[in-house]
Amino acid sequence: MFSGRNEWYPPIAAAIVAYIAATWLLNVYISKSFSFIWAMINTLQIIIHMPLMAISYPYNAFLMSKLAMAIANLDILSTDWISYLVFGIKAKD
Repeated sequence: MFSGRNEWYPPIAAAIVAYIAATWLLNVYISKSFSFIWAMINTLQIIIHMPLMAISYPYNAFLMSKLAMAIANLDILSTDWISYLVFGIKAKD
């Protein structure tokens, strides 16, 4: 009765095992790359906030840190613009 279906079992099982292995390897690869990006952002935040300490820096280093502070604080997009775009809420002037 089920003899015809038994011949499909090994290829399907092999395909499922290959899919699971590929998904697991891809997940490990993606999680590692995200951890590297997150470590880079953390390091950038530490470097950018160093001028807040009581150490004198050259003016050009201070200007570079001031320009990069928006990126380090993840303030790339305006929250007023996002709230208007997503929720339709206008910012009060």
